[in-house]
Amino acid sequence: MCGNCLERRRTCIPQKPAPRDPLAGRITSRGRITKLESSISQLWTLVRRLEGAVTVQSDDPGSILHEASNDFNNAAAHDDAASESDSSDLSPANPPTHLRQLFEDGPLDFAEPESLELSRQQTSSTRVQRARSLLGRLMPSRVDVAAVAMQATPWLVLTRSLFIMPRSVMTEAQMLPLWDISQQPDANPTDMANLLISFVMTIHQIPPAQLSRLLSSVQGGASYIRQVSDAVEVAIVKDDVLAASVDGLEASLFWLRLQLVGTRTQKVWISLRRIITLAELIGLPRAMHQLKAFDTQPETNVSLSQRERTKEAAELWVSICAVDRLAAMMFNLPLGTASHVYVLQEPVVDGHLDTQLYLTRLADVACGVQNVDYLHATGTPPSELCEKVLRLDQQLRALASLAPKGWWELSSEQVSAVHILQYFHQYITIRTHVQLALKNQGNDLYAYSDLVCTATCRDLARRYHVLRGLLPNGFFACRLLDLQALTAAIFLLIKQHGSAQQFIVSTSTHVHADATTRLLLERLLEAMEIGAGKPGGHFARQAAKAIRSVSDLLKNQEPSGNQSLTLFVPLLGRIDVRRKMPQPVQRHTQQAQPTQPDRLPAEHSRSHNGEPLESLHQGVDHHDATAWSMEISSVPAFLAGDEGLGLDPWLSPGAADLGDSMSEWYPNVYM
Repeated sequence: MCGNCLERRRTCIPQKPAPRDPLAGRITSRGRITKLESSISQLWTLVRRLEGAVTVQSDDPGSILHEASNDFNNAAAHDDAASESDSSDLSPANPPTHLRQLFEDGPLDFAEPESLELSRQQTSSTRVQRARSLLGRLMPSRVDVAAVAMQATPWLVLTRSLFIMPRSVMTEAQMLPLWDISQQPDANPTDMANLLISFVMTIHQIPPAQLSRLLSSVQGGASYIRQVSDAVEVAIVKDDVLAASVDGLEASLFWLRLQLVGTRTQKVWISLRRIITLAELIGLPRAMHQLKAFDTQPETNVSLSQRERTKEAAELWVSICAVDRLAAMMFNLPLGTASHVYVLQEPVVDGHLDTQLYLTRLADVACGVQNVDYLHATGTPPSELCEKVLRLDQQLRALASLAPKGWWELSSEQVSAVHILQYFHQYITIRTHVQLALKNQGNDLYAYSDLVCTATCRDLARRYHVLRGLLPNGFFACRLLDLQALTAAIFLLIKQHGSAQQFIVSTSTHVHADATTRLLLERLLEAMEIGAGKPGGHFARQAAKAIRSVSDLLKNQEPSGNQSLTLFVPLLGRIDVRRKMPQPVQRHTQQAQPTQPDRLPAEHSRSHNGEPLESLHQGVDHHDATAWSMEISSVPAFLAGDEGLGLDPWLSPGAADLGDSMSEWYPNVYM
């Protein structure tokens, strides 16, 4: 008796090897897969036959989609399990270098795969059929697509002008032909996903009362948007095969913007990491180097279609990197593409400034901004921090100088991608200098950062007042603009309060809280509160309340008055803010920050009225950044889960540490 049975007081049954029955038939892995695919194909044929014969009416359409999603996941799991025994998960697009050298050095050589999609060309047809069926359940009627397409062009043009999306919808004229293609038996699921996302992002911008009269095949705008989001996520985004392709990654990246509209920030971040991982798995980072090799080696035998697909892959990878770097700066989370360096092209092509290339350069600078934030959080000496800030400032100046004359003018009649680029440029400038500007406590150590940050915040507030009203209702970038305006407004409020406090304590005759700044803040709040009442205005509503509450708190100079308040700030969550009593200014003798970065032309050291910058801040007692403090939850609201936001992201369609004009700091560019 064995020890195990003896301990458990059980009868020990010896295990004896049994000979294999020679009459039993052997089934290969390929045979098992073929049999399974045949069974699944028969089941789907039966399901489609029943769908055509019976029209299902349900009070809860989400339950039907939920059941279909479960069936989709179960079938996909069977496919994956069946294929594991017969294939390798390693992508041929990323061969190990040491193994590659064994076969291409010396007397051996081998041919490259025909395209980046070689490993995905044998995708199971049943998997595509399942995705096509799941998305087809939610496809609106052609009449509804035609009605919505008329309102889709403004935001589609803005999106395509900023981000590289070769296969997505660009104008209303493309939506109906894409709908016709989606009705074909062999329709591409990614094309269907792009059409559905474009459709729901457009109806999200339409008021509910108007939407109910406009559409006939879609009931319940908010619930329908959620169903489309979940269906695309199941069919494309979370499918390891369909998402791991150029078309699938582009559709997944487009789907991320829909999540941003619905305030599903945590899902955006996690899904972006997945997109980056799949892109690396299929070798997308190498596409740019392959494209460069095609250009430098004309004798390479490469077909035109392969060259085009490689170009699309390279452009998509650059777009993924840009989105990752801008999102990392906004949410203050680690970069997913930090180890990848892509070739930065000059944004000026044939005398015209390319908005997509300009945004790519801005995204690269955003990496440095996040590095400054990290150094500040880890207690890096101010001297080292100052050096990095000035280096970033010089990069931003060099980028701004590439724009042609008149490029920085803001039209109050029509919005374009250029206006959004200008706004992002200013926000990144603010983020570059805000850490040192808040440290400039009456000692002029960081006067340059203080002046640049103040001037840029004023100009950003001026532009926000015009730009917010021109953007399409519910445009996914509206939330980002609201958050960036919140940064500028809070900094200007601190500036006003600090100047007033210094006036009280040291009887200074120079006060920054001038009428111009107050007027800019009033107009910013006016535009923000108007945007709060429109679809996509949830962040604007929270930001406006936070700005007004902080303003009231800082204006209250009575010792017996309210000295604290509780706010709900986008991305920060619920915070407790209290105002400190004014303290006398302590002068320091440390080495001051240069009033201008090194190696800049002399004209950059003068303001728009010709006075040297030194004369602008002589005798100025700057604000005390410790005049107020905050207690913030250790877990930001947007990382606490969608439920932690206290709202249904689809039922609220709509809903920082972060005067003078930029011409002070870019006199040859912004005039």
